[in-house]
Amino acid sequence: MSGEEGGAGDYIPGLYASLINITPNKPGFALGTGYLFYSGSVGTGATLPFGGLLAANIKADVSLADLSLTYTFRPTILGAHYTVSLSIPYVWVDVEAKVSLNPRLFPSIIGNRTKTVSDGANGISDIFFVPFALNWTFGDLQVNPQVFVVAPTGDYQKGVLANPGKNHWMFDTLLGLSYFSHKTGTEFTIFGGFAVSTNDSATDYHNGNVFHLEATLQQYLPLSKQTLIGVGVNEFYYQQESGDSGKGARLGGLEGTDVGVGPVLTLIHTTPKCNFSFQAKWLPEVYTKNRLSGNWVWVLAGVQF
Repeated sequence: MSGEEGGAGDYIPGLYASLINITPNKPGFALGTGYLFYSGSVGTGATLPFGGLLAANIKADVSLADLSLTYTFRPTILGAHYTVSLSIPYVWVDVEAKVSLNPRLFPSIIGNRTKTVSDGANGISDIFFVPFALNWTFGDLQVNPQVFVVAPTGDYQKGVLANPGKNHWMFDTLLGLSYFSHKTGTEFTIFGGFAVSTNDSATDYHNGNVFHLEATLQQYLPLSKQTLIGVGVNEFYYQQESGDSGKGARLGGLEGTDVGVGPVLTLIHTTPKCNFSFQAKWLPEVYTKNRLSGNWVWVLAGVQF
């Protein structure tokens, strides 16, 4: 059974996790780009809904590249810097699964009439944007509430395994806390969020509400007066707080759980005119329930003017 349609929702592990994900505390523009690769699977003992289909023995590979534009305003709100941002992602999705020839058969398609199907798709995915983010800075501590929104702009077709889009909105309310000691070079950042989604009108599938928590612990060392390199660990915890619903949730509403932990490497270079950051991280999933299980790999770069 599935926690969220397709065994994964709009929350992406690793998207909000460390100091470089805190919105700026100085006015101006910032440009960012990122590349994500995920490879996951689920065996024959579980059945997941994909675009209105019932599927088992699933193997999925997803690549995502995005461009983002961020602007931080000069006037402050109650002493906090106000930021908005927009990201446009492009995805490549490949899925292979054993699909039920009779979608009325549930909760398991094992032993019923099935066929193995391979499906691929690529294109602009669901655009995500931040209409509201504030940054309060108190010395080495930054407090960063954000509202993160995913809009259903990607192509979506019912009855296929691979889709660039999800066909529903998601609204994620986040709070980030980041402590970076300028004396010792130690960073500890934590993000907590609560996400709600709207109904997928094509399949009448409504994902349950999600709580997620991510944290990063890094130690930075100076490579030069202007460059720091950080090495540490990143983790995430995902828990679906309510079950899936709607006529499309024929497998029931069991909540999904996902836990991952892995290494992270960060490079920060500062100049009088701009700041540059680069980050690479690997997040293997160490425990999953009612979801795909695999590995997340991130490469991120950004420049703030």
